[in-house]
Amino acid sequence: VAYHLLYSSVVKFDYSHAGSDELERVSMSAKARNPLAALNGSSPLSVPRDWDLGVACSLSHSHQVMNAVYQTLSALRWRWKSSVQQPYLVKVLVPSEPDPAKCLRMSMQLYKNQSCLRLDVQKRHGDTNKFLDACREFFRIARV
Repeated sequence: VAYHLLYSSVVKFDYSHAGSDELERVSMSAKARNPLAALNGSSPLSVPRDWDLGVACSLSHSHQVMNAVYQTLSALRWRWKSSVQQPYLVKVLVPSEPDPAKCLRMSMQLYKNQSCLRLDVQKRHGDTNKFLDACREFFRIARV
């Protein structure tokens, strides 16, 4: 499963000027926020970070984003289907020019984050390089 990951927050700490008591305090606060850090093998000074899946959309309403997705899929002449039960999930079939049997299947799902709408793209079946090329082509044209 390939996801476009966006790193939403960066936490930096300057270790050069910190004394041992300050490092111990930071270490204790990091353990309090992430008690499983010791089990993961990560350092005690690591701070949990937030990750968001998908691409942040500039449009504010979900129907505008889905219209832009459908317009882009039509412009690219890709086939798709969506379900009444899941209106924000679109299954996409990207045809392969030389060999129709080697088509790419992927899905696009729109969901709401705390801050904005996000469009998540997932590879279902096919070559990873073709998937990355298809994503590049889609987001080159899409106005989301």
